Amino acid sequence: MSENQQLFAELFSDTPTDWKILPFQDVVDFQEGPGILAKDFHSAGIPLIRLKGIQGATANLDGANFLCEETVAKRWSHFRLQKGDLLLSSSASLGRVSEVDEATEGAVAYTGIIRMRPATNDIDKGYIKYFAQSYFFSEQIRMSATGSVINHFGPTHLKQMGMVVPSCPEQKSIAHILGTLDDKIELNRKTNETLEAMAKALFKSWFVDFDPVRAKAEGRPTGLPAEISDLFPDSFEDSELGEIPSGWQVSSLGEVIELAYGKPLKEEQRKGGAYPVFGSNGVVGSHDEYLVEAPGIVVGRKGNPGTVEWSGKNFYPIDTTFFVVNKKAGLGMRFLFYCLRNQNLADLSADSAVPGLNRNHAYMNNQLLPPIEVTSAFERHLEVIFKRREFLADEINALGETRDALLPKLISGEIRIPDAEKMLEEVGV
Repeated sequence: MSENQQLFAELFSDTPTDWKILPFQDVVDFQEGPGILAKDFHSAGIPLIRLKGIQGATANLDGANFLCEETVAKRWSHFRLQKGDLLLSSSASLGRVSEVDEATEGAVAYTGIIRMRPATNDIDKGYIKYFAQSYFFSEQIRMSATGSVINHFGPTHLKQMGMVVPSCPEQKSIAHILGTLDDKIELNRKTNETLEAMAKALFKSWFVDFDPVRAKAEGRPTGLPAEISDLFPDSFEDSELGEIPSGWQVSSLGEVIELAYGKPLKEEQRKGGAYPVFGSNGVVGSHDEYLVEAPGIVVGRKGNPGTVEWSGKNFYPIDTTFFVVNKKAGLGMRFLFYCLRNQNLADLSADSAVPGLNRNHAYMNNQLLPPIEVTSAFERHLEVIFKRREFLADEINALGETRDALLPKLISGEIRIPDAEKMLEEVGV
């Protein structure tokens, strides 16, 4: 082991004595993506995975460019990815790890992404993945940096690093335990995406496409229970928004809601606690006090103007946001949430030199208002969906905390497999 690796070995001084400390390059085969210029990009061909595609458990083609198949065959064929390869982000957001699956197999990884795979049969791929997400890995990257801050690392750094290596069965068990938590988190996340899609589809069907009204006007069944179908008219009338269901009204947004200003709360003032703190990017932290009672809607004012976020918990909107005050008795907040999502408020600030949402401009937007009986029916449908989403979101947070607590302790050997398995049982996984 080199001098640098001997220094790094101090990191592993408390690991079990039967675990090995080996040079990273002896156990992991790694390769950085080639330096490809924009002139090599094509509209179709072999995908070139960008850093944007290294976000979740599996790599994706978000933001991908494409390369000529003939050029890849001549110059970059040895960079093509195999199913099961691990992709490590080595610039910008350092240390993200995603796996190559059928959708990205055969693609090429761009500069800033390092491809990793086991160098021997004694190394488990899943263990490599979690070691690369551990303190031991990030600390070695920090220690090998030539400057005070590192925003990129590469093969040269990896060649200087060491890796703590349990027995292969222990590696597999560590990867299985952490992978079980990640799988449950991913399942919950996908379920929440499905629930969100269901809610959006219902809003669009009832209040944008007017499917129940069109069905009744054409003498077709609405597909809804009779007590809900009866709430919709069977004809349309003209309005300033165009054709709308008969009896529905058009109001200005300012007649329906107030966009109230959030309050300053600097990051160093946030004490951490049960209440989410919202900025224009969404949740940016937590606090032990709240400003607004749930349920609530947060609208981006500066930074990311026009974003619309939901909070099922009491919350603290900071001064880069507005929070919504409902001015219409009986009108549900979930209905208003999707109305605001449908308003495209971000477009109102597109021409501003300093991006910001002017609430007086937003107030002038038109908003279609169905009878309260219709919006109440919609609210009842969405209450079930939102409660399920909020339950799953809380479970994701709890599972994530368990995973984050277990990962460094498993990689260091502080917690051994039997104790970790008991922890999984306690959280119901």
